[in-house]
Amino acid sequence: MAVNKINSRSPYYIVAAGTEGSTTGDSSETQEERDAKQEIYKLNIVQVVSGSNVQSPGSGTSGTDIKLRAIPSNFTGNGVYTWTGGNAAAEGTTSEIDFKETLGSGVTNQEFSYGCSTLDADGNTITATAFIVSWATATQYTATLTLTNERKPSISSRGYNANVTLSSTIQAQRVDTLQKLEIETFEVKGRAGDSYSFAIDTLVDTPYFN
Repeated sequence: MAVNKINSRSPYYIVAAGTEGSTTGDSSETQEERDAKQEIYKLNIVQVVSGSNVQSPGSGTSGTDIKLRAIPSNFTGNGVYTWTGGNAAAEGTTSEIDFKETLGSGVTNQEFSYGCSTLDADGNTITATAFIVSWATATQYTATLTLTNERKPSISSRGYNANVTLSSTIQAQRVDTLQKLEIETFEVKGRAGDSYSFAIDTLVDTPYFN
């Protein structure tokens, strides 16, 4: 079994089965079909809120603990997790950590980026995509955009691409790529009275114009 990093910046690893000098699977398979059979090693950071896992971005109240959890996907970590960013870096090497950030005098909100990495069974370092937490001195609320994909088939990857640009008063603008699932949600955090925006940019491939 071979383990290969997709590229130097990617948090993903590809695990391919088979022996050297041989091929596996039906030679008539498309590359897309072969890719679907490969396992992807991934380490995902979530914030634990009332027992539920919340995807990035998360939120925290200045001076109050939050919990972050690192979840391996398709591999078993070696049990040692290295956390980075803010006060998370000093909270030990377990997969779950509790910590807080305290904003300085006159600072009402600030974003922090947190990271985590661990080793797989072969000693490869698996690094999670950064988890963003918006810290504020006031209660934060969540604005959610839900997109329902009614293309047939609903998970088709052909014909178009789309990005969602989102931001709020206390969250920096970011661009998320539409994954073309049947239902997708996008969230931003904000305080009472804050503004927020969602902008969808869709590009239709030339052969699909009528």
